[in-house]
Amino acid sequence: MRVLELVVRGGEDVMYFALRPPPDIGRAAQAVLARAAAPCRPTRPVPLARLHVSLLGVAGPDPEVLAAAERVRARPFRIAFNRIGAWGRGEGVRPVVLWGDEGVIGAEWLHEALEAALRAGPPRTICPHMTLAREADAIPERIVAPVSWWVRDFVLVRSGGGRSEVLGRWPLRP
Repeated sequence: MRVLELVVRGGEDVMYFALRPPPDIGRAAQAVLARAAAPCRPTRPVPLARLHVSLLGVAGPDPEVLAAAERVRARPFRIAFNRIGAWGRGEGVRPVVLWGDEGVIGAEWLHEALEAALRAGPPRTICPHMTLAREADAIPERIVAPVSWWVRDFVLVRSGGGRSEVLGRWPLRP
């Protein structure tokens, strides 16, 4: 199984497994962004329907990928993001993301379970986060009241060209 990086290049579609927050949690995350970005120039927020936490990029929705998703076993877990700030290094415009401390361990475990089910090679680490805005002046890192929810499923998403489509959904189960 070939694993892709989670980057949209030149409008090309990418596919990835992800977590999707419930709409009320998405709105709470957007409110955190509005408060954090208030002293900065306006941001280009990610639309509510596109908010997600990326878990693992895949080559496509072929039968092997779908069968691997069926094999994943993980208990539902609570995810919590308690930090906001500009993501990445260097000067200029960077995305603004929510990320967490211990509150993201369940997402890390689910990522590992997906990699194992796909036999995707040596395990890689991820830093679970939710991008809230694509463009913003440097918003300094700060601790915020946790934005959290119970994760009970994961999805396969096709994204590109300004759209995002859920291709499949799998419940978490031990």
